[in-house]
Amino acid sequence: MQLDDFWSSQSKRNIEERIAALLNGDIEWRDVAGRVVSRAQLIAAFSGDFSEFENNHGLEFQEAMRSLVSTWIATGRNSNGIDAPWDRTYPSERIQTFWSRNSPYVYQAEDGRIHINFGSRHNPDSPSEWAQNLAESYFVRLLDSPRRECLSNCMKCGKYFVRVRQPKRGIPTRNGSFCLEHRDERKSRNIKDTRKIRKERLIELASRLAIQYAQQNPREAAQGWIARYMNREMLKNQRRYHWAAPVTPKWVTQNARAIREVIQAQ
Repeated sequence: MQLDDFWSSQSKRNIEERIAALLNGDIEWRDVAGRVVSRAQLIAAFSGDFSEFENNHGLEFQEAMRSLVSTWIATGRNSNGIDAPWDRTYPSERIQTFWSRNSPYVYQAEDGRIHINFGSRHNPDSPSEWAQNLAESYFVRLLDSPRRECLSNCMKCGKYFVRVRQPKRGIPTRNGSFCLEHRDERKSRNIKDTRKIRKERLIELASRLAIQYAQQNPREAAQGWIARYMNREMLKNQRRYHWAAPVTPKWVTQNARAIREVIQAQ
């Protein structure tokens, strides 16, 4: 059994790189569309008026591709900037609609070999519909690619790029996905997140000790007592607080509001 060009391994090779280049404007839409449908097919479909499609509807193909790819990538992200490429989804009903219009064609050649043709078989009524169907034809090939999760877009500038390494399943990128030009943005987010987590740990420890202070009611100012016992706890549990500098009563005063909010939330 043989798969015709549209779905062959050679046809799908580097499909992620070609789509990224198309959406970034580095290559023209003809360089991509030509791998799905030939110029002769377009000429036949539009009675030789191929120039109309080139001049007026080539960009529609490109924009349709951008819409499909960006929507698909967005399904693997959340509002906190966590990017999980393996969690991306695409509505199965839309895929089924595409295949109902472009059902594979099976035939047996003279040499006896069975061929399966996955080419675009839908005959739209207008060039706009053709552009949309052409984009969907290329997009379904992307979904079947083993490296599809490598395709992403920068969360800073929107540029599309292809990761060298396949993302690990079940391990999301917690600080977002960025192109080479903005990769320092990930480092910046990582630093901010680390500082936030460390401060939350100190606030949690201070709130726990504040409750103990209220229960014991020692003859000592609350700020000084909490700071002293915080330093004692951090010294005892250096694995959790190895990064922390000694806490002062002033720090407790400055963070009193956050400490109260944690206590009230309990």
